[in-house]
Amino acid sequence: MSDPKPLTRKELAEFLPSQRAIKAFEKLFDLVPSSFESLQEQINNILIQLGLRPIAKQSIVDIGSSYVLDKTINVVDADVKTTSIIECSIAPVADGYTRPTEEVIYERIMVYATPKNGSIDFYLQPERGHFKGEFVINYMVKI
Repeated sequence: MSDPKPLTRKELAEFLPSQRAIKAFEKLFDLVPSSFESLQEQINNILIQLGLRPIAKQSIVDIGSSYVLDKTINVVDADVKTTSIIECSIAPVADGYTRPTEEVIYERIMVYATPKNGSIDFYLQPERGHFKGEFVINYMVKI
């Protein structure tokens, strides 16, 4: 990310009341490290390693072309342990060609996650009726 052109003192005077305020404002940027994004990335990695920050993930699963009442799908994930807390949601994939958009709008499918060491079992069950096709499972893993 390139740095924007710094404001001139004349431009700062438009919203800061005095020269002292302008100098204090300029000193604020001396406190922010130039590699702020790198620092933020390091902090996020540490929080993930400590299990204090959830990891967002996504998996596309194919139920198949036959209708089913329910389905358990196993997704391999090395970050998952049996003690992991998982929040998940599911959405049907509709491209308008292989699966018409109208077909997936009315599907309501519940998804339940059971963590294992190195994988997750997602149990999928429609609110009513049967279901088939591809779905996207979005999930957050808190280790």
